Amino acid sequence: MPDSPYSLDLVTCLLTSHLHLTGQPLLERLPGETDAALAARLYAAAFVVLAHGTEPDPLFNYANLAAQALFERDWDEFIGLPSRLSAEAPVRGPDGLCIEAANDEPGEALGEIRANSRRYMFEGYSGDQAQTNKKILRDVFAKGDAWFRTGDLLKRDRDAYFYFVDRIGDTFRWKGENVSTTEVEEAIGAFAGALAANVYGVHVPGRDGRAGMAAIVTEPSFNLAAFREHLTQRLPEYARPVFLRLRTNIEMTSTFKTRKVDLVQQGFDPRVIEDPIYVNDPAAKAFVRIDAALYEQIATGKVRL
Repeated sequence: MPDSPYSLDLVTCLLTSHLHLTGQPLLERLPGETDAALAARLYAAAFVVLAHGTEPDPLFNYANLAAQALFERDWDEFIGLPSRLSAEAPVRGPDGLCIEAANDEPGEALGEIRANSRRYMFEGYSGDQAQTNKKILRDVFAKGDAWFRTGDLLKRDRDAYFYFVDRIGDTFRWKGENVSTTEVEEAIGAFAGALAANVYGVHVPGRDGRAGMAAIVTEPSFNLAAFREHLTQRLPEYARPVFLRLRTNIEMTSTFKTRKVDLVQQGFDPRVIEDPIYVNDPAAKAFVRIDAALYEQIATGKVRL
């Protein structure tokens, strides 16, 4: 497995294979551009590039920064990972069937598929059987059954009322727990002075999972101390944002979703970000402004998060 995204042999293989299969260059070489510069540009490209080998159970051998941001996995987490595990896998019991979520436990909403019933029919994606198969979950509650995967996480209360939790993929893990970006954004939005928020997970060197980071737009009177207390009251410890990034606007995608890819890639490094960045310092019990020195302490593990 490659130990670096800048492996010239790997990048050459990717570019050559894409050109051979599609007749189109994956990335045009600039005049006078070296192989190393081309490899760096592919790794930082705005579009997603993922590749795996030809093993019987294919393993990922390349993932650029856009792919890492989309799947919320860093390079070390991606490389060597079986490609089948890049999708959210259902939780199954000893009998191989799926386990139904308990009350107040998030679970994916499924729709039953019956081949001979118009009401329960799923026609899939025209001309794309691979994409169709990704949306079908089999052997869910009985051997041989089939269910459509909506990608929506719902929660059912004791009175059988259902509540939307999040989209699968809009979550990240921190301190062994799943964090819902929607839940955190709602908690932030309930604070007076917070006008908009975009929550995502960022990689912290030496730590498993992703630390929560919130890019927020605030009013001039925004009070950090009161905001921290608000989050303490509204969210469990693992879900509270570790980092804050104060912005003047929140960028949206063409489908009116908050744009996270660039923010995830930029992380919490004040050397490359002009916006004020703060860390939720457990020792100071306050949000502390991050400068180059503090960033270095966090990155080297000298400051515990």
